[in-house]
Amino acid sequence: MTLPPAASPPGRAARRQAYLIARAAGETRSGAAAFAGVSPSTVRRWSRTDPAFRDAETAVTTGALDALEAEAVRRALHGVEKPVFRGGEQVATVTELSDGLLTLLLKQRWAERETERAARQRTGLQDMERLRRALYEKLARQILAPGAEETDPGAE
Repeated sequence: MTLPPAASPPGRAARRQAYLIARAAGETRSGAAAFAGVSPSTVRRWSRTDPAFRDAETAVTTGALDALEAEAVRRALHGVEKPVFRGGEQVATVTELSDGLLTLLLKQRWAERETERAARQRTGLQDMERLRRALYEKLARQILAPGAEETDPGAE
């Protein structure tokens, strides 16, 4: 979708707002910049130098991506109604599901799950490494000071 260029807004705040509105509507970064009457390099500078703008852009971009993902899931699972014509007239509709789109969504979800699993596994390995180091330190203290046995405060 391409939005028509906005009338040249008077101030920077208005141009930024126009850009964010266009991004929220699903426009690309360069398309939203054109809508706001600024160059893409100006938008990159705003993102680099203004944390509030960067956060707002991230929020609208995330929202737009969520909407696109929801539509992809809807089309993959529930399909799209397409007309059937005979003799130049519509006689019925059929629901076309997208196996290809469903496959892409499954690959994405699988990758996300595997990334989470790997992160949990790394955390578990880090915990095991900390325990191993603590055990080695305790053994080293006992070897270096053989007469000084450590006492467990909870044991009697």
